[in-house]
Amino acid sequence: MSTLDIVAEVLREVAPRALKAREIAELAKGRLPTASRTPETVVSRDLAIDVRDRGEASRFLRVGRGEFVLKHALPS
Repeated sequence: MSTLDIVAEVLREVAPRALKAREIAELAKGRLPTASRTPETVVSRDLAIDVRDRGEASRFLRVGRGEFVLKHALPS
């Protein structure tokens, strides 16, 4: 499972609440596929790249300074 798949899983668990990368990394604990000593940096980087490169096609939405939600978990 990729980092973004784990991020989506965590955001689905807390929906519709927005989380920062640090909070996502804490909730993901051992699920992240990285041995990084700073998993929040990996999560932050991967989210920023996905939102920037995929734009509207991204599964994630930046809702505040460094805060993200899963798009399909937002109330209509």
